[in-house]
Amino acid sequence: MSIQKILVPYDFSQHSEHALDWAIELAERYQASLELLHVIHILPPVVDIAGDVYEQAEQAQLAAAQKHLETVLGTKAENSSVRFDSNVRRGVPFQAICDEAATRKAGLIVMGSHGRTGLSHVFIGSVAERVIRHAPCPVLVTKLPAA
Repeated sequence: MSIQKILVPYDFSQHSEHALDWAIELAERYQASLELLHVIHILPPVVDIAGDVYEQAEQAQLAAAQKHLETVLGTKAENSSVRFDSNVRRGVPFQAICDEAATRKAGLIVMGSHGRTGLSHVFIGSVAERVIRHAPCPVLVTKLPAA
């Protein structure tokens, strides 16, 4: 098995932090590079907002997320020999993750699961579940250890 690039969808939660730790360990073992991806699901405005105002707000949100990702990477990179990259995209999360994996030719996706069940799973759905079904490569889904 040869893994050269690992994609880690990152939503700034404890779940994605745990998945990132797994991905770093795997990247070190396989001498793979690692890409952190944050997807912003930006919906069209519900009220009539001037296009430039909406676009400026969207660009500010994307820039803030990129800066936050770079901060996370800076913290992780100082204790690791792994090559890191980061990217922020907008779109439907599972589609953007699968598209990024295909475009970047990822050999593995490592992502956390929020473990939603019941009505929240029905209404919110599972991004991890959809990624597993549509990804162009294997997917490792991590769970937080039981407390």
